[in-house]
Amino acid sequence: MKKIITLFIFIILQNNAFANLINLEFNNGDSLSDWSVDRAAPASFSVVNNELQMVIDGSTEGNTDNFHDTRGMNMTISQSNYLSIDMFVDENWTNTGERYGGLWVVGYSSYFDSNGWGSNTYPILEYQVDDNGVGGIAQWDSWYGWNSSLSNLFQVNEFNNLKFIIGTAGVEYYINNQLIYVDTMTKTEYFSKVILNAKNEGSNFTVRYDNLTYGNIAVPEPSTLVIFALGLMGLVSRRKV
Repeated sequence: MKKIITLFIFIILQNNAFANLINLEFNNGDSLSDWSVDRAAPASFSVVNNELQMVIDGSTEGNTDNFHDTRGMNMTISQSNYLSIDMFVDENWTNTGERYGGLWVVGYSSYFDSNGWGSNTYPILEYQVDDNGVGGIAQWDSWYGWNSSLSNLFQVNEFNNLKFIIGTAGVEYYINNQLIYVDTMTKTEYFSKVILNAKNEGSNFTVRYDNLTYGNIAVPEPSTLVIFALGLMGLVSRRKV
């Protein structure tokens, strides 16, 4: 499967001179030395069975302030306009009010910077369970905060692809290659870091990731062909367990 993914990346690079993508497959033996603690460290962050696993230990919940009970790791991705990863949605992620794993990005906005709001933006796709016990993937942007609706465009007990693209209208949010949200307000110009984390609220769980891809793609008017090619790559990279 990973050879097929690499082949599709090669095809995209050959057919789009403006594409520059890096793919991390998290094979056994791969180094994680480029990753640093974000907020507070998870119980473990390691490559197991050719995938990245982040373990949250609920017994340590409350041992830090609320901000640092979000545990995770980050990595610099230079000035990218594309980021995607596969994340496994576990059938046991059912606790009401729990925030499980997700994909966060640190973006840069000169618009924010010039208005004294800080220069960073934070696009987020994260699996959560609402107060009614319904699970779904939430969307956050730094202008409106959390979107009021959780997306159900995911499969339980499978790897699901989460993706951000800076398009002509703003930051595009995708789940399994379906566009679900566009942030048009923050005027994010590029992504500088990827963050993988989860909120420690007293539960023990493991977040499983695979196939992290980031870099730069051309987003012409219209961008249909590029998004279709990347969507096809994402479709191939989804794994069923």
